[in-house]
Amino acid sequence: MQTRFLSVLLLVSVVVAGSLRGEETPSAVKPPEGAQTNANAAASSAANPAMKQKDYELKQVGTLHLIMPQNMEGTFKSALELGTRVDEMAFFPTASDDFVIIVNAIHQDAKQVRGMDTKAALEEAIQKELATAEETKADIHAVTGFEVVGSYVSLTDKSVSVTRPKPGEFKYLTQGFAKLGNLILAFRSVSNKANGEEKEIMLSMIKTARLTPAK
Repeated sequence: MQTRFLSVLLLVSVVVAGSLRGEETPSAVKPPEGAQTNANAAASSAANPAMKQKDYELKQVGTLHLIMPQNMEGTFKSALELGTRVDEMAFFPTASDDFVIIVNAIHQDAKQVRGMDTKAALEEAIQKELATAEETKADIHAVTGFEVVGSYVSLTDKSVSVTRPKPGEFKYLTQGFAKLGNLILAFRSVSNKANGEEKEIMLSMIKTARLTPAK
């Protein structure tokens, strides 16, 4: 598995081309009785001294709020791919190179986002990785928050040596798609540790993601 989430062009083509096969609904529509709102849950997480909130201003969309451990840093870049704006955020530990987390925010029409089937899109996107994975089929799971709904899968690359990986190669991968307002979040973590913390960090980041729309 490589650090980068497929190629950005392939990523955008998968999202734009279709997978409009059924509507998934964020849990915000029917929150569990007595549950916190996503904003309250995010504020609670951000108030944890071990956590911090990063805010990203996305052109014509609004502000994307992501919560992560204090000991992580990141980079940000924005580009137009196939006429679609893609904002890429990469995160990694400040004191090690144990893992990398990449979140691509793909700008889409809100109606297209609502109609996207993230599971179908993910099944299409991971065919290349699945061909070299120890797993014989994709075991896709749901990821949901109060503003987010999506799907993810974890794979193990049988072609990568966990003891002697080549530079830029990783054995363990978790990736997926999630819907947030008029964004598709394409997220990916890679590591060479079988039970690394990156998966839970990333999934928590996606579950508590919030979008403050531009005025």
